[in-house]
Amino acid sequence: GGKISAVAQEVGGAFCLTVSNPVQALTQADVDKFFDRFWRKEASRTGDEHAGLGLSLSRSYARAMGWELKAQLSEASLITLSLTAPQALDRLSD
Repeated sequence: GGKISAVAQEVGGAFCLTVSNPVQALTQADVDKFFDRFWRKEASRTGDEHAGLGLSLSRSYARAMGWELKAQLSEASLITLSLTAPQALDRLSD
């Protein structure tokens, strides 16, 4: 029921894609584990639909490309994932 936002922009000469999503019952300790392989907040309640590998694989892929993927929890109860590439958007298409 929340609103997801996505913003692409140039920041300091680098391309940055930021996706924000409202969250409930998420703490900074949870965010610190987001990229750990097989981590799920409540594994006993999520069933077998998720292995806890998505963000870990995404960060590994980003690093292999020379990019950075990070997560941040804001005071507005939003989780924000930011993907930063070393080149500006117009240079990525070259």
